[in-house]
Amino acid sequence: MGTNINRKVVFVVGVLVLLSFVSAGLLNYFGRISGSVEVKGPVFYLSPDKTLVNGEPTGEQVFVLNSETIIFESEALDIDTLYAAYFNVYVRVQENGGSNSINVEVVKINSVGGDSNICGPEVISITNPSNFNEKSVVCSSDSVSFDIGDKIGIKISGVGKVKVYPYTTEHGYPHVEVSPV
Repeated sequence: MGTNINRKVVFVVGVLVLLSFVSAGLLNYFGRISGSVEVKGPVFYLSPDKTLVNGEPTGEQVFVLNSETIIFESEALDIDTLYAAYFNVYVRVQENGGSNSINVEVVKINSVGGDSNICGPEVISITNPSNFNEKSVVCSSDSVSFDIGDKIGIKISGVGKVKVYPYTTEHGYPHVEVSPV
């Protein structure tokens, strides 16, 4: 009788071990979780007070350039590194008498006010004397090291008029779209 019980115990233990292996195999096969994520970079809007902001600003301003430079700058980003990125810059421009062009450059502004190039300058030719037209440029960069207090900026220079105001087009308010390379 004792051998019969031992056989039953060994049989039950063997079945349990077999079931645990089967369960582990099924869990390994069916228990996988997978998915995909689309990462979107930030959008900075050019504001009439020469700042870059995360939401659409209000008001409007026309900046007339006669070989001057204006810089739209963000708040301090407080990041260590800006990933390698594409910068799509959308602006509204108009001639300022004669054949005009402006240069658009993305810069890093350090905490003491100096700036260094991230990408660009890209040239926008302006050929319409009477209306503001939307123009865009794209530039790309490798990853860039940042210190605490550093900002990102859009430097615009040359001859022409740049209008910062809310307008209804496909791209909306003048802005910069940042996306990973």
